[in-house]
Amino acid sequence: MRTLEEVREFMYQDTYAVETTGITIEEIDEDGCVYLRMPIDERHYNGIGRVMGGAIFTLADFAVASTIYANEILTTAISSSIEFIAAGQGAYLTAKGHLDKAGKKICFGGADIFDEAGTMIARTNAQSYVLPKPANDSAKTNYTYILKCSDGSYYTGWTNDLGKRLASHNDGTGSKYTNPRRPVELVHAEAFATKQEAMSREWEIKQMNRQEKEELIKKGNR
Repeated sequence: MRTLEEVREFMYQDTYAVETTGITIEEIDEDGCVYLRMPIDERHYNGIGRVMGGAIFTLADFAVASTIYANEILTTAISSSIEFIAAGQGAYLTAKGHLDKAGKKICFGGADIFDEAGTMIARTNAQSYVLPKPANDSAKTNYTYILKCSDGSYYTGWTNDLGKRLASHNDGTGSKYTNPRRPVELVHAEAFATKQEAMSREWEIKQMNRQEKEELIKKGNR
């Protein structure tokens, strides 16, 4: 498990969560749960004077991401849902991020959000794709990836930001090939230290026939 200082150093690179909303990472317990705090001021209120749902979701999402990182897992988000239970009261909100299940391919977690009085006001459930662990544990890893398109075909590419690249493929800006074949699903990924290695592996995979690609995908998910 990573230390509190390591988690802060990495997660505080998210300038929106840290600078715009004021979220701080407070504690990691022995079970790997991460506790966060967000002060409430005029930045967080909507037109009727209540804390915006978007601010609460940002706190929850940051709690999940911090917890996954604390447990030394690298992922990219697949889906996340939030349930609002009550209106928050007080000068701050807290979050408890928890990791429920970490498989070789899929990771499940969530976060519980509380107001100053300790009342739970929201909870989230999140599902993420587990990425290959970088050899040097660097956030600057390069990836070669395979997507399965809606028509059953495969697309191979490389990127240094897998989550952003997957999102672009699904919003239609990723490539001319995947645009008319949405939605796409990430089915395989390999991590490399350099752009050149990732691009070389991309070329190798593109030379494979369909059966060879499916064998590679199956092997990677064992």
